[in-house]
Amino acid sequence: MSHSLTAPQNALPEPRRAASVDGQPRVYQSRFGDKNVGFFKLLRSEAIKLTSLASTYWLLGIALILPIAFGALMVMATNSMVDFNGYDGVPAGEASQMKSQATEAAKELARHIPIIGVYFSNLIFASWAVVTIAGEYNTGMIRSTMSAAPKRWPAVLAKTLVMAFAAGLVAIVSMLLTYLLAQALLDPTLHYSLGDGNVMRTILMAALYVVLIAIMAFGVALLLRNTAGSIVLVIAILFVLPIILGIIGSRVDWLSDMSRFLPSNLGDAMMSSSDETHEVRPDGPQSLMWNVAALWMGVWSLVIWAAGLLTAQKRDV
Repeated sequence: MSHSLTAPQNALPEPRRAASVDGQPRVYQSRFGDKNVGFFKLLRSEAIKLTSLASTYWLLGIALILPIAFGALMVMATNSMVDFNGYDGVPAGEASQMKSQATEAAKELARHIPIIGVYFSNLIFASWAVVTIAGEYNTGMIRSTMSAAPKRWPAVLAKTLVMAFAAGLVAIVSMLLTYLLAQALLDPTLHYSLGDGNVMRTILMAALYVVLIAIMAFGVALLLRNTAGSIVLVIAILFVLPIILGIIGSRVDWLSDMSRFLPSNLGDAMMSSSDETHEVRPDGPQSLMWNVAALWMGVWSLVIWAAGLLTAQKRDV
């Protein structure tokens, strides 16, 4: 009696074999494992990822609006300096001189209105820079990113460039909008153009400062791989460290001199409209020139970013 073996009805089908060429099986490989992804494709990929995050719109939106809001407040304060008429009982000559001095002070303050908000929005830009990379480590998306670029550094560089470009663009647009708002609301005697008193230079230096702070924060996030911890460390560098050195530096001369090279003081020097140095604080060291300060700020950002890149190259994802 013969028995025939039949495959069960629910058996899985045999896997399809790859087509053969000259009797040899064709091997299919992922293009990512076989060839490098072009750098411009990485840039495009990072741009798509950043624009698909809700945090990008929230944080950059706040960073755009915040300087404009502070600029409007400064316009009101500046106009009040010109409109002040409380000189009753003061001799006419002295009153005229005091009003003239107040007007000159108001003009100087008015030229800084476009960049006033940068001191407050810096933390927003830094936080966003941290989120762009630390968020990928938290969600595990970094594995996909590094799979597309096995060498890792092209992916990190692409993300850094996209992030820095977006931060700089938002900063410049925000400051230019603040300038236009100021011209519309300021007293006519306080109007000025972008070419007056190094106004355009201060705007460009403020945008550069924003970009460098964002790159530094990005490097911190690469080192720590933790969103909250990275933001706290950036806050410590920007706000806490200057206070500590300010207290100790009053007794230790070399610490007082070193305070000039802190990111916050470098930012002040970069955004100064003056071509001369000034005291960082009363009886303290002289500030750096704006161009020298920009170079030192670049060193801060490059060193921390390079350390973060080296960490990303060596550590597992």
